[in-house]
Amino acid sequence: MKKNRFISSEYINVREKKVESIIKLVTIILYVILILNLFFLKINMDKIDSYEMHKKENKSLIKKESKKEIVAIEKFNDLTKNLNLDNFHIKFININEDSIELEIFIEGKKNYINVVKTIENKYSIKYLSPIIYEKEKKYFKVVL
Repeated sequence: MKKNRFISSEYINVREKKVESIIKLVTIILYVILILNLFFLKINMDKIDSYEMHKKENKSLIKKESKKEIVAIEKFNDLTKNLNLDNFHIKFININEDSIELEIFIEGKKNYINVVKTIENKYSIKYLSPIIYEKEKKYFKVVL
């Protein structure tokens, strides 16, 4: 059998106060942890949203770039079909959405006139440069 011991009420009050203070401290710590978790959750959600926005922007840029490439390929195929590029000595080709820029080597003024007439028969010329002399080679620029 157990013996009943006398425990003073002061000791019980002190002990209860310690337990209550520990319980209060634990609840405060739990609230702080909860608030911090909510804060970090918000930060992570913002990161996820920004990542998704960045991903959407990249997809739209990829679509735009692929459309530009498709347009450039179609224009180049049209150019080769209409102009038979093997007859020209081409230095540079730049194909944009709205224009095609060519730099074509020539031998003389007669060749220049013949090439311009050939291009004019198939395309409308937006810009035509005079003959450019570079060392021993001559060329001109055409924007279609």
